[in-house]
Amino acid sequence: MMNSIANILDRSFDNDGVITYVDSTWEQVRRVRNELLSLSDCWYPKDRWDSLSTTDKGAMNTFRQDLRDLPATYDTPNDAWDNMPEPPSWSAILPELI
Repeated sequence: MMNSIANILDRSFDNDGVITYVDSTWEQVRRVRNELLSLSDCWYPKDRWDSLSTTDKGAMNTFRQDLRDLPATYDTPNDAWDNMPEPPSWSAILPELI
């Protein structure tokens, strides 16, 4: 199974059949958001960008805009964490700091 942001950022754990959620902080949200933005920077040099289809360029731009808007879009860090945008599937971008 391919990892996704949701699987990596899952803030729940199973303790004898009881699912417990761990609260997130804005610092954690921003750290992951910044890491995802940094990892996606590699798609913007001209030669790489020009190799993308119009659809893929739109998907990457939307992903990055959603990341930049994340702290302003959600009232709590838990909501932001739970709604961290997924990178385009073709980009192979996953945060390495979790």
